[in-house]
Amino acid sequence: MVGEDGSVTIEAAAELMGIDVRVIREWSAIGSLQIERRGDEEVVHLGQVRTLVRSPLGSGEGAEPRRGALRLLLRDTRTDAKSIAGLQELARERSAAGS
Repeated sequence: MVGEDGSVTIEAAAELMGIDVRVIREWSAIGSLQIERRGDEEVVHLGQVRTLVRSPLGSGEGAEPRRGALRLLLRDTRTDAKSIAGLQELARERSAAGS
């Protein structure tokens, strides 16, 4: 089995995490995840994908709720939008405040 920080193809990551490849590409497009090219393959760090799947942004049905959740997190925020950890912390804070 691939370790937490192991790199796998985006197809393998999607299959292992039970999500669509499209979701991984969307996360890459918004800057939450980096897809690396290695020869002819596109790879991601499985641990980062796992973290995103478990985050509030990764939960929910379909792509639109995730996109909407991200837009809500980014609105009026002072967090570095390129920082996954920053977005996750902001999501936890807002989730805790809303509970």
